[in-house]
Amino acid sequence: MATTLYKAKARFVKVSVGPASGNRVARIISAGSVIPEGVDADQIDRLVRRGLIEPFSVPDAADIEAADAKAAADAKAAADAKAAADAKAAADAAKKTPTTPAK
Repeated sequence: MATTLYKAKARFVKVSVGPASGNRVARIISAGSVIPEGVDADQIDRLVRRGLIEPFSVPDAADIEAADAKAAADAKAAADAKAAADAKAAADAAKKTPTTPAK
């Protein structure tokens, strides 16, 4: 499962970080930077609607490991199939080559 984060689309975005009941700290985020944790969900929604930030997905470690394992299995299957095809071709070539009797 991928994790959804947000990044700034606008040149600069001001966000408030911290709990609604406590002290909040204003942070200025530049374009392309990740919005920090601790920003209120309502503020995230408002910034997305205004087009100032956008969501993006980050794959979890389990997703990356599964993709790597699948790629390794696919590469091994391809190598095994090529080796089998090469062995068959060599065997077919050996059958077609006439042998000369020893003198």
